[in-house]
Amino acid sequence: MPERPKGADCKSAGGTPSEVQILPSPPFLANKRCGRMRNKISLKCSVCGTKNYYTDKGKNTKEKLSLRKYCPKCDKHTVHNEAK
Repeated sequence: MPERPKGADCKSAGGTPSEVQILPSPPFLANKRCGRMRNKISLKCSVCGTKNYYTDKGKNTKEKLSLRKYCPKCDKHTVHNEAK
């Protein structure tokens, strides 16, 4: 491909506009992180019931996740439990 002068567009350089090459998208990895399968879960406030946080956890974990997080609706830190 011939070198174009700096600052010149395709027509002034005598060439044709190059075609846009569309690359294939990577395989869909919704439940994979670092090659391991994970379950996507949401964390729901135990006081008001709104789903404020989304995270993932391992498939082999049987117990439900429970974390103390900030709830913007309650305007304080509350316990957030796992919800599907």
